Amino acid sequence: MATYTSTMRMTGLSGIDTESMIAALMKAEGMKLTRLKSQNQISLWTQSAYQNVSKSMKSFQSSFLNLSSPTSGRMSSSYVKNTVGVLTGDGKASNAIKVVGSANADVGKHTITVEKLATAEKQTSGEMSGKVTSGDKFIENLVKADTISINLDGLSKDIKFTKADLSDIGNNTVKLEELINKKLKNAFGTENGTANKVTAQIGGSGEVIFTAQKGHTATFTGADGVMNRLGISNGASTNFNTSQTLKDAFDIGEGEFTLKINGKEFTFSGSTTISQVMSEVSQSGIGVKLSFDTFNRNFSMTSESTGTANSIKINDTTSFLSGALGLSKKNTGASKAQDAIFTFDGVQTTRDSNRITMAGITMDLVEKTPDKEVLNITVEKDTSSGFEFIKNFVTGFNLMIDDLNAELRTSRPKKDSYNYYQPLTDEEKEAMKDSDIVQWESQAKKGLLYNDNILNDIASQMRSTLYLPVTLENGKKLSMHDIGISFTQSFSEQGKLVIDEDKLQKAITNNGAAVATLFTKAATFGSSNKPTDKRLESEGLAERINDIINKATSASGTISVKAGIPGDTLSELSSTMYKTIKLQNDRINDMLEYLQAKETSYYTMFSKMEQAITASNNQMAYLSAQLG
Repeated sequence: MATYTSTMRMTGLSGIDTESMIAALMKAEGMKLTRLKSQNQISLWTQSAYQNVSKSMKSFQSSFLNLSSPTSGRMSSSYVKNTVGVLTGDGKASNAIKVVGSANADVGKHTITVEKLATAEKQTSGEMSGKVTSGDKFIENLVKADTISINLDGLSKDIKFTKADLSDIGNNTVKLEELINKKLKNAFGTENGTANKVTAQIGGSGEVIFTAQKGHTATFTGADGVMNRLGISNGASTNFNTSQTLKDAFDIGEGEFTLKINGKEFTFSGSTTISQVMSEVSQSGIGVKLSFDTFNRNFSMTSESTGTANSIKINDTTSFLSGALGLSKKNTGASKAQDAIFTFDGVQTTRDSNRITMAGITMDLVEKTPDKEVLNITVEKDTSSGFEFIKNFVTGFNLMIDDLNAELRTSRPKKDSYNYYQPLTDEEKEAMKDSDIVQWESQAKKGLLYNDNILNDIASQMRSTLYLPVTLENGKKLSMHDIGISFTQSFSEQGKLVIDEDKLQKAITNNGAAVATLFTKAATFGSSNKPTDKRLESEGLAERINDIINKATSASGTISVKAGIPGDTLSELSSTMYKTIKLQNDRINDMLEYLQAKETSYYTMFSKMEQAITASNNQMAYLSAQLG
């Protein structure tokens, strides 16, 4: 059977084992292809090994160096923490204040009394009636079997007028009103046992005016013929319609008018819709939000910030806001701007926000303390959290170094005294058990990055920069050795860190702020993706590690340029190894074409030889037969 071509051939008719002879010839030729495939597989494994190191570094970075993480090694709060207790005079926990940050607080005790909370100014309107009005002389246009569908808060009911209904009411609008309200009561019930949830009232022109109680919305639908005859818009709702123009809603003329809110001038006209008014005010950047509450059916204008300094300042000579929109500080639900008033350590003071920072403690004022009750705040240093974080940080760092060393320090294993494990050919795999294949390939994948220059540079920079001390704010220098962290002396684990726990605990207890700076001091110049030696020397340990990882794994990083970023197609396609692998694949395809052509030529040559032998044998047989 052919090895590289699929054409069906008839061979051996001359008695010669053509298949075996061609197979032997092609096996020698195929050694070139085997070598190319082996090189290609090794390139793929090498690329994967680089990417695995990159993934390990990225994983450490994500877990311990991401600034968006609450446990980032680049934030002081991971190393320096305080515990803050807030208790009433009788030792009970208080909900009047909530502590949200205390990293900068000194150990000690404080007192606080909350007298008033800061509030934002809010002006509200009364209820804006939403109604659905029919056409004039509703009773005259009503015929038997007319049906109106009303959906109240998702519950849909049909209001149908029968022949008997029309006979009872005749032309009496009072009876019509009673009939419709009875049907609405039967359909939807009453609000708290009193008034209908949906009510009807006959207007002066014989129109029916439908309204719904506050908190409810009724929507009217029906056959177009019926709705048109009765003069009710299909889909009409009892909600106040903020899509209306000011002319339609408030009978404001077409001429323009202006008003000022917090010093900004606004210009509207009768053709401006209510929604446009609300949008322009709310998105103007003046710190005021104008909105409509569909549940309570009222307008509100609210300052986005609390405190008297943020009260709303209005200059409205047309009285549009107070008149048409009905906004007022006196309506139910409205409030005046108010500063927070509290007494801290015996000194009464005010703030325009309920989030305050006193003595390094950031806290939210949640509620007034009853009867000016004094709360006791106790700040104690928490050294255990910083200690545990550094231990976890070092453990994570060492796992990353283990992955780096596994590639960098492991040499390629040999299957015998002279030969390394190589990728298996398809023929070799067919002769082996699955478990043996897995074990063989595990050996063949080892050591592909042994003593690799890129990984050596990363490991070397990790060691050299972490040795360097960090200059603190007071000008003094502090190194990781000073706080009990050093590199292991084991050659096989070089680059890994070990902790003297007693020394570390003492350093955190005595000077936690300095320990935090040792790790978190940020550089003020240069690029994190291409850090210079000067930049690395200027920053803290966690920042240095982050920069070194970026230098290796960012889009322009040394590993990324070499092997690409896993999952990033563009990065992988532009990597050096992709180009190498592509070139190898091209050479494999070229070699396959060559081998197919070579195999075909052998078959052609042997076919001609078999034909000649067959002809010769036939001639000899003929001559033998003639000679008898």
